[in-house]
Amino acid sequence: MGKVEHRHRGIGAIAAYGAAIVAVTLVLQEMGAGPFGYTPLTTRLLGPSGPSPEELVRHGKLLLKVDENGNCREYGFDNKTQRLTDKGVVVCDPERAARIEEATASKSKLDSFREAFGKR
Repeated sequence: MGKVEHRHRGIGAIAAYGAAIVAVTLVLQEMGAGPFGYTPLTTRLLGPSGPSPEELVRHGKLLLKVDENGNCREYGFDNKTQRLTDKGVVVCDPERAARIEEATASKSKLDSFREAFGKR
């Protein structure tokens, strides 16, 4: 009777050892697939999780300085179709925009009038 129990433990230990080897192999394959140029197993089974590297390179952004208040005009650029689309005016220097907004918010009409004529 003792030999039968011992034999079952050996089979369980071999099964656990085999499962551990398979798990480690899958984890290492997943980690090393990208740097070596292979497609990871999860991507093959579940599909791509985000935009492909080609899609990330395809679209670009162009910022042109518009004024001294920290605003820029943003354009989107598509490398494949060579199209330039206007995205509008965005804040490209948040610190400068915050300083200017703070300075203009605290002034009264009389202060603005004085500054216009060069007296501070």
